[in-house]
Amino acid sequence: MAATNRPRAAAVAAAASYSFLSLNVARQATLGGLALLLDQLPARPSLIFLQEANLANDRLRAAAARLGYTAHISPSPQGSDRRLVLLHSTTPAPIITDITPGHAQLVSLPSLSFLHVHAHSGSNLIAERNAFFRQDITTAIAALPSPPILLGDFNCVLSPIDTASPFPRKNSPPLAALVAAFSLTDAFPHLHPLPSFTFFRTNTPGSRLDRVYLPPLLLPPSSLSATYPACLTTPPFL
Repeated sequence: MAATNRPRAAAVAAAASYSFLSLNVARQATLGGLALLLDQLPARPSLIFLQEANLANDRLRAAAARLGYTAHISPSPQGSDRRLVLLHSTTPAPIITDITPGHAQLVSLPSLSFLHVHAHSGSNLIAERNAFFRQDITTAIAALPSPPILLGDFNCVLSPIDTASPFPRKNSPPLAALVAAFSLTDAFPHLHPLPSFTFFRTNTPGSRLDRVYLPPLLLPPSSLSATYPACLTTPPFL
């Protein structure tokens, strides 16, 4: 697939009983390559978090079933591309709460919860993205008994090393304040050297937009594993 719409992924082993994959399929017409991407991993994730999966619901559910997963598809506002999909193979099934307006979902499992986000993208939506972190996500986390794993496509960065673009254009002070308020830890740089970008586009500087933040419950991060699996070019499987 072309560099202009390359999927982006981050995989983390959340605990002994769970592993997960967060994947931005970047407006792909299909999810071609997901099956081969899964084959690269040492074990199939128990949860797969998808952003920008703009396929018909029946096709998404059929693809999930072929891979051995059940699909939960969040509603999305008309004209929005921030649609979220969860593929899970867990028992019992997770409890899923969609958070308005369709760019975040709370996934609850025994003793562990995830807040899956896809923030607004583009320099023209900086105010909306900042409000999303300052209001929607902060309120959702504050309502929980303990902070969740926060993961997905943040469409911004918190450190100059995470972008080849001018840092002030990509920085998000409200996300930095949220991460500090709930003592969340960015897992990847504790385990791997930086820079390591997840977003690439022709004639556009790279950035590490896709991340996983761990709550204090799961520290130290050295007890976990995290990687950015290579995304493969393959014919569509849908």
